[in-house]
Amino acid sequence: MSDGTDDLDHMDAQILAEIDDAFAVLDPPPADLDERVIVTLATSRLDAELARLVEDVLVRPGARASGRVRTVRFESAGLEVLLQVVVTGTGAVRVDGWLAPAGVAVVELRTSDDVCLGEGLTTAMTQALATVEPGRFVDDVYCDINGERYRTEEWGFALLRVQERLRSTTYKTPVGDYGDVGAATGALLLILAVQAWQRGYSGGDLSMVWSSSDRGLRSAAVVERGNAR
Repeated sequence: MSDGTDDLDHMDAQILAEIDDAFAVLDPPPADLDERVIVTLATSRLDAELARLVEDVLVRPGARASGRVRTVRFESAGLEVLLQVVVTGTGAVRVDGWLAPAGVAVVELRTSDDVCLGEGLTTAMTQALATVEPGRFVDDVYCDINGERYRTEEWGFALLRVQERLRSTTYKTPVGDYGDVGAATGALLLILAVQAWQRGYSGGDLSMVWSSSDRGLRSAAVVERGNAR
């Protein structure tokens, strides 16, 4: 099977390259496209992820029910979800659900270990940002995002809560260059922040570094360039 490029010669490649360069000049992608995609991926699921529990009723076995029936209702700005969970005498579980407004929806079943709303990372970032004087903003963010879905989602949800303290929502991660360095990640992120100051390509005087552990621990710190004031 051919991908369509086997018959291209040097002239064809040159023409395609010139077309690509022309589009880059005439219609370039937005400079913040990456951060828009991250935020969009996070906010597109907020109605489902952050829905508020408004009712939780448990009916135990009795004359009108052969098993335990739990009715749970969630509400958010644009969605209402009603779930009925029935646990039978054999231990089997049946889940029925209704959505309002009516429409086509994708249902995803997760275990408790899969759900990540960025709460731990938000707490770590909030505590670190509390050391920053009002009116000042973090210029650069260094982290250990490695392509795993839950890491990106975690950052997206945390970002929604702390972005007003950041000058930019972009981030720098060393995983592509150095791989996953495990327990050395925090030290490496700090080194990268200092190196950016020394070599003159940092965004400013304040940097935030954060990292996550597979065991659930989250850490964040705000560091300032020496003699910055």
